Amino acid sequence: MVKSEAVIYGILGPTRKEIDGLARSVEVMMELVFLERKDMGKIKLSRHIYPQAAQRCGKSPGAVSRGVQRLVNACWEEGDREYLKTIVDWEYPIRDVKEMLLCLAFYCYLGEPYFKVMREDPMLVP
Repeated sequence: MVKSEAVIYGILGPTRKEIDGLARSVEVMMELVFLERKDMGKIKLSRHIYPQAAQRCGKSPGAVSRGVQRLVNACWEEGDREYLKTIVDWEYPIRDVKEMLLCLAFYCYLGEPYFKVMREDPMLVP
């Protein structure tokens, strides 16, 4: 199991939901932010994330987009809130898909919450 999948299962618990699109989207976000050092503000879900994630999981970008949106909502509605607070370092639900992907990518790659990293060392990322 890949780290992104483990984190998603940690949030949702044992589930029958299809997490592959979300897991691949998190992996693409990690690659763009940390390996390619792409400016986070210039990353577009429909142009950069979903096409690559769709190719990796053998689905259309539209199917990946819909699945990711559903799972982001499910994380906050059905997921483990305490674990989410650990990952995000934020009390309130994050409904914005890009922001949630960034939070998951930071936690998977650095082991630290996105908001904590941005408060303590904003120069760490582009």
